[in-house]
Amino acid sequence: MEMKEETSAGMLGRPKGGAADTVSEKLREYYVSIQNDGIPEKFLDLLEKLDEAEKAAKK
Repeated sequence: MEMKEETSAGMLGRPKGGAADTVSEKLREYYVSIQNDGIPEKFLDLLEKLDEAEKAAKK
């Protein structure tokens, strides 16, 4: 018999372990790696150009 985990709402959730946990862990690892990469310089340049264009439009 497989034990089910109780959710914060007090209802039975999905079983512990298995493919869903593996996928969740891999997604967390990927998210952390993306956070650690930082913002690409090209994107920062585009944001700077947008700020300049907005300031020029307000004049």
